[in-house]
Amino acid sequence: VVSGGKEKKPVGNASVYVRYVKERILLKDKKIEMDLKTNMSGVCHTPEIPAGKFLIQVVAPGWKTFGEYYEVNQAEKTIRINLSPPPKWY
Repeated sequence: VVSGGKEKKPVGNASVYVRYVKERILLKDKKIEMDLKTNMSGVCHTPEIPAGKFLIQVVAPGWKTFGEYYEVNQAEKTIRINLSPPPKWY
């Protein structure tokens, strides 16, 4: 769920990038990247991701870019991200 500002308004049409590494026994690990979009309510659903560490990046026009690693060991989890306004240019 992506929201923005102090009012935590939903951010629609934000680009959400999810990156993780799928470990394989015989071959090199496979890097997976998903490019998703939020709906008008600021919600983005991902297909099943294996438990472990992954990176979430959010890019939306008019907001500061967000990126953070998460460690998840549950089957389903809602991650709430609140975007900050961009820095002032003088």
